Amino acid sequence: MFASSTLLTAMFRVINFTYLLRYVAIATATLSILAYWGAEKILQIELPIARLFSVAPWVALIIILFITTNSTSRATWRLLNKLNSSLYPDLNGTWEGEIDIEEGQKIPARAVIRQNLIEVQIDLHTATSKSLTLETTPVIAAGQFKLYYTYRSTPSNLT
Repeated sequence: MFASSTLLTAMFRVINFTYLLRYVAIATATLSILAYWGAEKILQIELPIARLFSVAPWVALIIILFITTNSTSRATWRLLNKLNSSLYPDLNGTWEGEIDIEEGQKIPARAVIRQNLIEVQIDLHTATSKSLTLETTPVIAAGQFKLYYTYRSTPSNLT
């Protein structure tokens, strides 16, 4: 059995936040106007334009909650990946591997990755150590997806 692990959390950009904010602003304006127009059609009355400004913050709140909630952001991510395959892939799951150390030795390791549009969380399990994630950065280099992972490792017998 592996030593107990510490929850490891690092923030990184899975998608470009500039574009995300632009799309949220555009979606908020569009959905607010559609909600205002729909309310006028359903109620069959002319609403004051000030109502449009009272709808917009709620639309923005719903959009932000939608893209920052794990279940809905992952569904959004799957949809966006179908539309644009150059987006960073979804790494969620359990990954088995080895850690290469000096003298050609290898230590079996298991990483549990939980990732959404905003962050990635990595738990790294080995028989001899536990790791604290300092930073993770997704990169697309020469057409390949890479995840740079900086961590601090402590022997499990010291904790």
